[in-house]
Amino acid sequence: MNLKSNLKKLKKGFSNTGGRNNSGKITHFHHGKKHKQKYRQIDFKNNKEGIIRTIEYDPNRTALIASIQLKNNEIKYILLTESITIGSNINTTIIPTKKSGNTFLLKDIPIGTFIHNIELNSQQGGKFIRAAGTYGQIIKIQNNYVKIRLPSNEERLFLNTCSATIGKVSNVLHNKIKLKKAGNNRWKGIRPTVRGTAMNPIDHPHGGGQGKTSGGRCSVSPWGKLTKGKKTVLKKNNLIILKRYKKK
Repeated sequence: MNLKSNLKKLKKGFSNTGGRNNSGKITHFHHGKKHKQKYRQIDFKNNKEGIIRTIEYDPNRTALIASIQLKNNEIKYILLTESITIGSNINTTIIPTKKSGNTFLLKDIPIGTFIHNIELNSQQGGKFIRAAGTYGQIIKIQNNYVKIRLPSNEERLFLNTCSATIGKVSNVLHNKIKLKKAGNNRWKGIRPTVRGTAMNPIDHPHGGGQGKTSGGRCSVSPWGKLTKGKKTVLKKNNLIILKRYKKK
């Protein structure tokens, strides 16, 4: 079976809900119809050896993806690491070096190495740092934990039995892309957003008033819930998050 037919098995279609639930009620605002897409099944564990066969665009994420052919000729999709090209070898058994694209346990990766696609729990698959151009850095190895600085400058502890991929995520120039027209957002399924202060009082707590007003109260949602400053991190994470990101 050729490469093209193997890759076709890893793609599946999914319907566009337009932000509505099964009863037709809008549950996600500013969502609308978008361009037809297919979902690529990505192997975020990336714990096997193989050769990079193709590099592709994925409409469901900002980073590029690559197809890898394993030793048993099985084909899988993985996140593409910066500087990896077609024909590159990916391995998980050689003594860890700073070669991009290889995946190892955190306890085996040298301090100061740039990494991405970090697991939260062992054998769970990468959960952290998967967006285009992002990377974290190993700061310290202590007991059963590894201290890592995330792209937000937050410092967090991870179990040393979790795995991570060496290098930066591909497509580092993604943040330089500019919209050509309003239709670019509509293709992505993003509908226009109206300011609360531009609405009527019946539609939003910030609406109404004489002339232009700033709302006259703290920023709230259409239902009166605070939208800024509310803590969302679980208390059980306070022990593993050593330094939080503070917006200047």
